[in-house]
Amino acid sequence: MLADQIKRHRKAAGLTQSEFAKRFHVATGTIGMWETGRREPNYRTLVKLAVFFGVSVDELLGEEEPPGAAEESGARVPVYAALRAGASEAAFGEVIGYEDFRCGGAAAYFGLRVPDSAMYPEYLAGDIVIARRQDDARSGEDALVSVGGEEAVLRRVWRLPEGLLLLTLNAGAAPAFYSAEQVCALPVRILGVCVELRRKKNTPALKS
Repeated sequence: MLADQIKRHRKAAGLTQSEFAKRFHVATGTIGMWETGRREPNYRTLVKLAVFFGVSVDELLGEEEPPGAAEESGARVPVYAALRAGASEAAFGEVIGYEDFRCGGAAAYFGLRVPDSAMYPEYLAGDIVIARRQDDARSGEDALVSVGGEEAVLRRVWRLPEGLLLLTLNAGAAPAFYSAEQVCALPVRILGVCVELRRKKNTPALKS
């Protein structure tokens, strides 16, 4: 039953109804109605739910045996070609594939293809990074950051009393500093913190 599947995947992700509602940008009451069967999401929302949880629509509808049902083998997370953020929410773009990832819940993670060479040599353009969904990062963490609604980039975050510094590792790429006022006005939004790097054998090493 769809209601049971939504509830199961939400709990597997370690999210309360209110936390899930905030991340999925719906009212908490809507989650409650979905999980009790009093209301069902339309097909477009169903697809978004499947992507969020890293499963197929058939699995979410209970029409397909979930991967690893017989053994705990982790989960799949969607990998995006690009993502951006506006004033209120993240807009995830085209899903270019899925990565197997052993974690507490697929909904808390996503993958992104590194868009540039600013973090060379530690990260190459075209690498896949797995990130944990969160809107904050500590100094020294590598995060996916969207500035002014533009496509997210991978940068090392450094917090200063005056604002936020986004560091690069490539000597040919300049770091960027944003005052506290700019962080709010642009806005500068952290969409996730990197937890794992995956490199394909044929990924070109781009230098700038």
